[in-house]
Amino acid sequence: MSGGEALGVALAGALGALCRHALQRAFPAGEGAPWVTVGINLSGGFALGLLTGFALASGRVPVQLRLTLGAGFLGAYTTWSTFTVEALGLVERGALGQALLYVGAHLVLGFGAAALGLALGRALA
Repeated sequence: MSGGEALGVALAGALGALCRHALQRAFPAGEGAPWVTVGINLSGGFALGLLTGFALASGRVPVQLRLTLGAGFLGAYTTWSTFTVEALGLVERGALGQALLYVGAHLVLGFGAAALGLALGRALA
């Protein structure tokens, strides 16, 4: 990765992290399941699927843009680590049903969002 590519990924990553932080501050979890993280991860999975599907089908998305948006912005916007710690927090609080629903929503809906984005991206190409 060249210096320009790295800078683009880093700047986009900073923006993605700030967007995630703003959403988590705007919609605090409280005592229930932290559903804002599900929304962030689903929208990020959809967006990455859309970008990837369009890029692969059209061949018109420069590698630098894919890296900047995919690895940079969306990589920092979405958060596996927060998801796992929040799920464990639910388990530790004895909210096993909420934890299972939370994990299931991430996995099932996450795959669905990414698949939908990928298909839409290919169709738009």
